Amino acid sequence: MDNILIIDDNISLLGSLAAVVGTQLKDCHILTARNGQEGIATIDSLPLALILTDLNMPVVDGYGVIAHRNKSCPQVPLFVMSGDLYPEVREKLCELRVSGCVEKPFSFEQVMEILECKLNDVSIDAGKNKRRLQPAAHSMMCA
Repeated sequence: MDNILIIDDNISLLGSLAAVVGTQLKDCHILTARNGQEGIATIDSLPLALILTDLNMPVVDGYGVIAHRNKSCPQVPLFVMSGDLYPEVREKLCELRVSGCVEKPFSFEQVMEILECKLNDVSIDAGKNKRRLQPAAHSMMCA
């Protein structure tokens, strides 16, 4: 069973997102953390299939989570969710080897599309010979 870690300081969003993802991805175990420090502790303690993190959080922010993932388990796909995804932020996230991002507010369907694409190793890049999906309007995948 794959472990998926969701990190967000908004407790109601965190609970709702974990419930939706857990319902849709029945073969995955959903783990949650309320800030980057808790998330890093989980990253260090369990094998993960995917990380979904907020960018702006107290204690340790999403950039801290990204840096830790890049050092300890760079093979684990990491997606960012944020309300502040300006072009320069998106560019920086791609440089930091983030798998993709989704802009808040988002629909749960947008998040599920992104997660299912990555977990099923389905490319949204039209240049590849796999099932072709388009990213949601407020989401982005990094190469």
